Amino acid sequence: MISTYHCVCWKLINWLVIKKKLKVQKVFRSEFRIHVDVPSVETQKLVETSKVKSESSEKVQERVQKARDIQTERFRGIKIKANSEMSTKDVKNYCPMSDNCRTIMISATSSMNLSARSYFKVIKIARTISDLACVNEITTSHLAEALQYRPKDSEL
Repeated sequence: MISTYHCVCWKLINWLVIKKKLKVQKVFRSEFRIHVDVPSVETQKLVETSKVKSESSEKVQERVQKARDIQTERFRGIKIKANSEMSTKDVKNYCPMSDNCRTIMISATSSMNLSARSYFKVIKIARTISDLACVNEITTSHLAEALQYRPKDSEL
């Protein structure tokens, strides 16, 4: 009698764990903000020394810190610290877009089947890209780059 109860109990626990894992995976996938496809590198390119200088880690760190400073200044006096924390209302206030940008977003929403949540995530990412470039207004190139970071439907 005890072993049967024990067996049923463990089956229930295993079922609950599996159900919880699936739920967590679904939420986790929806929280990914940026997706980047990276092509494989040819072996020859790994071995050769490059004549093109890449940006140093220190320079990247400086650009990121400048972007963080811009965001801190933008949100001074309110509880928000970063672009990712903006609500829909905040996005409308702090992320002005030109008519060309709106047109791109309308087109992207229909062609990429963006949900309302995804729509605003793309704008937040574009806002961050413009901060990294030290530009006050979101441009079409910032939006295009942000849209490239969206995961493909087949990978969701």
